[in-house]
Amino acid sequence: MTKNLEGIITFSCGIGRSFEEAEVALGKAKERKAQFDGNRKFSPNIVVYNGEPIADIEDIASNARDYARIVRLVHHSHTSEEDIMAVENLGRDPRTGLYNKMGYDLRRLQLRQLGFNQGYYILFDGNNMKDANSRYGSSFVDNLLAEVGKSLSLDSRSGIDRRDFRASQDHNEGDRRQVERRGLSNTPDIVAHRVNDGAGDEFLVFLPMPSVRKSVEEIYGIAMRFLMNMYNRQLRYLTESIPIK
Repeated sequence: MTKNLEGIITFSCGIGRSFEEAEVALGKAKERKAQFDGNRKFSPNIVVYNGEPIADIEDIASNARDYARIVRLVHHSHTSEEDIMAVENLGRDPRTGLYNKMGYDLRRLQLRQLGFNQGYYILFDGNNMKDANSRYGSSFVDNLLAEVGKSLSLDSRSGIDRRDFRASQDHNEGDRRQVERRGLSNTPDIVAHRVNDGAGDEFLVFLPMPSVRKSVEEIYGIAMRFLMNMYNRQLRYLTESIPIK
């Protein structure tokens, strides 16, 4: 069991009300990650941004609209299911199945159009990834990251998923938005991987809501639950992949 525990990739976490705030908080968490070695390895290293508000400056409109236009064209052309899935998969990370930058941008645009302009950003970044790659090999580490992605997907409010790419064209705009808003109000989280170019060990969970009603303590608790389940999922994978003799 000890050997398997050593193989688990731990994560630092930053929380903010904008992506920029979450990045600043994550940077502070990474600065203190050495405090979470040894017996404290699995203690949650979570920092909540508490400085002056930083405006959300995500520039998502252009790429998201272009991608949405492509998706609509494919659906209107009545192409095969395989072709439709191929286009939709452009918005997914192939390793984890989570939204990539393009898919994330489209979801954010859709949410903005439905009035979901506020929320919390929870950023996770893997610790000591170079050591993990050297010790276990990049392929095995990729498998662990895939398990992390599965954990976040299962643990979040998944809700409208592939259906958000397939908003029916048979309804008028008002009907479509009413249906989408009903679904999104129940399960609106966006879980993404590789939102930043080259950040293969970084995951983002965006918790959108009509207004930021949850307390910081509640969001901290959500992040802690995410972390614990990420570690448990990896442990289960390691136990099955590396039997204890």
